Amino acid sequence: MDKLTHIFQTWLTRFTRREQIMLLLGGAMLFFALVYFALLYPMQQSLLAAESKFLASEGRYNRVAAQLKNITPQQQKTGQASIVTTPDIRSAVIKVAGALQITLTRIQLERSGSIAVWLDQIESPRFYSFMQRLEADYAVVADQVTMQMMKSPDQPSSGPDALRVQLSLRYKK
Repeated sequence: MDKLTHIFQTWLTRFTRREQIMLLLGGAMLFFALVYFALLYPMQQSLLAAESKFLASEGRYNRVAAQLKNITPQQQKTGQASIVTTPDIRSAVIKVAGALQITLTRIQLERSGSIAVWLDQIESPRFYSFMQRLEADYAVVADQVTMQMMKSPDQPSSGPDALRVQLSLRYKK
């Protein structure tokens, strides 16, 4: 170890004081960048993934626990109680869209357990029916909604306006 230190010191003395400081600072920054990208960043990503899975599991548990409260003592005694589990949020959105004949452009699961949904060219009344059905049937609400009005020059002004919508949906707490 002593020999290695001596070799490093003789190599370092070839440079000016200013260059030595720059080399040491650059080496330290490189070391910390390697530690961050090799250790801390992957651990942070796996922590976020585990947190997302936990939140999804917690949501399922809360829905089942809420349904357990609705079981009567008579059903408990006879063992005839059945719990209807709510589908995952993606399935709920797809079922409602299919029932209303709405074309979903894109669906993306987000880390928070919510879901991002894109709808292109949907009429306003149909969109409001979609949102109402999601909330009434599956207790799914919108966290964030971005709408853009789409008008074509050949479309009469008296007809329903087409919208381009981006939603972030989650189960109601």
